[in-house]
Amino acid sequence: MEMATYRAWMYNRLLPGRRGYTTEFLNGLEEFMAIARKQPVYLSEGKIRCPCKSCKNEAYLTLDEVNVHILQRGFTPRYWYWTSHGERIPRTNVDVDMHSVSSSSQQWGYGDVNRHQDMVFDAAGLNHEQQNEEEHPNMEAAKFYEMLNSAQQPLWPGCENTSELSAAITMLSLKSKHNMSQACFNDVMKFMKESSHPKNVIPFNFRETKKLVVGLGLSSKKIDCCINGCLLYYKDDSTLKECKFCEEPRYKARNAHKKNSKDVPQKRLHYLPLIPRLQRLYASVKTAEHMRWHYENRREEGVLCHPSDGKAWKHFDHLYPEFANEPRNVRLGLCADGFTPFNQLGTQYSC
Repeated sequence: MEMATYRAWMYNRLLPGRRGYTTEFLNGLEEFMAIARKQPVYLSEGKIRCPCKSCKNEAYLTLDEVNVHILQRGFTPRYWYWTSHGERIPRTNVDVDMHSVSSSSQQWGYGDVNRHQDMVFDAAGLNHEQQNEEEHPNMEAAKFYEMLNSAQQPLWPGCENTSELSAAITMLSLKSKHNMSQACFNDVMKFMKESSHPKNVIPFNFRETKKLVVGLGLSSKKIDCCINGCLLYYKDDSTLKECKFCEEPRYKARNAHKKNSKDVPQKRLHYLPLIPRLQRLYASVKTAEHMRWHYENRREEGVLCHPSDGKAWKHFDHLYPEFANEPRNVRLGLCADGFTPFNQLGTQYSC
């Protein structure tokens, strides 16, 4: 049984109507305090990390202060494993057979919780053997453990196929695929939460769902652009207030009835930075092998099974031998099809 099933009391703090604390919460809090008293940092300094919602294991306080904080605010979300208080996170079997999962499960992540654990390790730049169980986690490690907990945490006690993280990733994928509005997304999450097990950990809304996956990295960069697509307000043009080509204003007109209103761009580009994505391909053991395939899996002459067997690739290697000798170097190809680069209206052009 998952640890979260045993510790469901952590997030069942108040009685109905906020008339007091539940018995299971008070008993569980005593169990937590008993473990905290045994920690070396408490024995030497008389303080422990405070796991309340506000401190989030970042502040060292006395036991009495921690007790008051937890009673008033409750535990920080998803702190199922007390890694900041000496508890070791259980090892999981990550060597799963990906082919044993059904095609529908692979598409949406159901029944493949370990794959999402791998994503957490890749985002942290770690492999499973590098996890140090003897050291107390610093702030960066604490964030990593929180992500790992969400990848292991079932949606409700007894749920074996879907974790908290995999559900969040799946829902965000559905939102993108079906162009779901944020209001629609929130209504769907609300319905899922209300119709599921009472002790479920389904995110409340879009904001909470994004917070779950933001630790995986690979975020986008927002860049203001001209409403007519003339230019990006970027680098040397980042301070311009209007387009230097069509003279359209950069920002929408401010609301005169609202004080301290901010400038809102008329149009914005969401740019996906390339370098972090290339780095992530090498951070994962599985994809790093494919990134070196062109160098390590040479085929006999006359057989074309990869772009590296083509004349263009070989010509590039001949021109830049030092670059070609490093198998991890990446060759980028720009492919654009079905657009007219020279504004020849009515003429189809492909490159």
